Amino acid sequence: MARRSNEQTLEEVINDLLRVYRLEGRMVELDVVEAWRDVMGPSVVKRTTEVRLRDGVLSIYLNSAVLKEEFSYQKQRIVDLLNNHMKREVIKHVEIY
Repeated sequence: MARRSNEQTLEEVINDLLRVYRLEGRMVELDVVEAWRDVMGPSVVKRTTEVRLRDGVLSIYLNSAVLKEEFSYQKQRIVDLLNNHMKREVIKHVEIY
């Protein structure tokens, strides 16, 4: 009789733990915040007060009226840049505040 292997990679074990403890959403949100910093650069990050992801909607809070105006016209570009950076589709829509 052959033994069934229950070996898993470390990544699989971590993903299972995140799923069991319902932390997947929070980890994705942290990935999005990190991607925002990487993609947008320090000048935009300095003017960003909060980045929040909920149900595929990325909420960006800025303290610069000029950036708010500029980003309001480039929402789809922001979605594409961040999703490409993370190599998966997490963000479906962007809201600028």
